[in-house]
Amino acid sequence: MVISVTPPVATICNGSSVNLTASGASNYTWANASGLNITTGATVIASPASTTSYTVTGTSGTCSGDTTVTITVMPDIIVSLSSGDSTICIGATVLMAASGAVNYTWSPVTGLSSGTGSSVSASPAITTTYTITGTSSVCTDDTTITITVVPTPVITANASPETICAGAGSTLTANGASTASNYTWSPSSSLNSSTGNSVIATPSNTTIYTVIGSNGSCTASDQVTVTVNPLSNAVASNNDTICIGESAQLGASGGNTYVWIPASGLSNSTISNPVATPTITTSYTVTVSNNGQCSTTDNVTVYVNPLPNVNAGIDVTLNNDEILNLIGSGQGSLLWIDNGFILSCYACTTPYSYPTQDTYYILTATDTNGCTNSDTVNITVTDYYGLFVPNAFTPTESLGTNDVFLVKGFGIKEFRMMIFDRWGEKVFESNDIYKGWDGTYRGSLVKQDVYVYKIIAKPIVGNVILRIGNVTVVK
Repeated sequence: MVISVTPPVATICNGSSVNLTASGASNYTWANASGLNITTGATVIASPASTTSYTVTGTSGTCSGDTTVTITVMPDIIVSLSSGDSTICIGATVLMAASGAVNYTWSPVTGLSSGTGSSVSASPAITTTYTITGTSSVCTDDTTITITVVPTPVITANASPETICAGAGSTLTANGASTASNYTWSPSSSLNSSTGNSVIATPSNTTIYTVIGSNGSCTASDQVTVTVNPLSNAVASNNDTICIGESAQLGASGGNTYVWIPASGLSNSTISNPVATPTITTSYTVTVSNNGQCSTTDNVTVYVNPLPNVNAGIDVTLNNDEILNLIGSGQGSLLWIDNGFILSCYACTTPYSYPTQDTYYILTATDTNGCTNSDTVNITVTDYYGLFVPNAFTPTESLGTNDVFLVKGFGIKEFRMMIFDRWGEKVFESNDIYKGWDGTYRGSLVKQDVYVYKIIAKPIVGNVILRIGNVTVVK
């Protein structure tokens, strides 16, 4: 007969119990009654004070059998806790360490670095009680700790005034601590006192002051900046001379803020280096400061010379076979500038030229002050002879349209036209304006190419007309 017990092996914590149930027989007897509630029956309750083995014997009729089960009793555990400080300032962190068990669970987890483990960091936003549950095998224990959170004071610092000139003072004040004596200021070298809610600062340069305030348990800090502007030393640029219409570059130094007066004629009246374009001689005053404080002034004069007079003459209209005579005048040194048609002279007042199309000429005058002025004369060139020369035609062996290169015109009393190929060989000549070139040379049509014509025509009135150009033979 085989007797078995459920559970076959058991582990309990000291003071605990376990149900043992035998099977395989009809009747059961349990040996070693220590810690058992009964000694007969299939199920017994075992509550041993120490590790104990129990033997159960089972019988059915004349048959019997037995087995042994061991109850291991674990000692009680005591969970203990240590922490740096149970009272903290809001935003601070405290380390809590548990001992006495193998595994630990923390509750609530709000404000904790972890919900498990023997050591956690706590940074609760409000006062919180934490429960720590420790386990070792089947034994458990727990304890609690309360972390008291003290609010941090709100410290504010102010300076009056915030900006001073070198050598002046500013009053620093602080608020938010529990008493007027609970303030510490740094750096203290330029302060009349390093403690108190109101101190006098006389820094030699811009300084950031830090004040630490306390409410008895917790501290907080604030900062205030006292900006120190050095005494300005306004220095303006030297006087300048310009021609009217020109500009002078002004400049000033000695600070970081600039205001020029008068503002008229300046590119910008609030920068250190404005461009001045006055129309008359002007004296400018610049006020130099550091951020609007500690200002000084200086002056600079821009002398303005007038421009010399210059006249290139009235606009001219002439025919393309006529000579152009220019008449200019002005003060100082004169110089003509052409636009492609060369003049007979450039440093004179009355040059001449032969323009064949519309153009213009510029006359410049430069006086002893170096000032320059200019005037422009526009030239319109006309052609009144009505001579029309086509630029292409399409000769064929049979009559058609555009077969003949024919010049048309009116008022022409003498006419001569010659046609040359690209190598300079004359392929056609006519003295009759009504007789054109049919595109042949020596009885055959010439090849498609560009040919050069030279036309000499004499109108009824006026000078001889000379035309040289290109005509394209298209096939």
